Amino acid sequence: MNKNEIKITISGVPASGKSRMLYILKHILKEEGFSVEHKLNSDFNNEVEFNKHMEKNIEKIYEDFKNTKTIELSELSLNTEIV
Repeated sequence: MNKNEIKITISGVPASGKSRMLYILKHILKEEGFSVEHKLNSDFNNEVEFNKHMEKNIEKIYEDFKNTKTIELSELSLNTEIV
């Protein structure tokens, strides 16, 4: 990893909304012109399949998330020594 990379990991218990939050964050960042690489997990075969699944009822999900989810943001600095 170099200084030009930022890795964002979304964590939570099963069925807590991790994939939906990833979709929301990815969508917002891409809309703002950021270069975003999506590392898929084993639940989806490709990003198109992931997006199609996540887009279902997205406006309702936005509202549900706003009303029910608590989001904690924190920073973690990695070792700056490049090997």
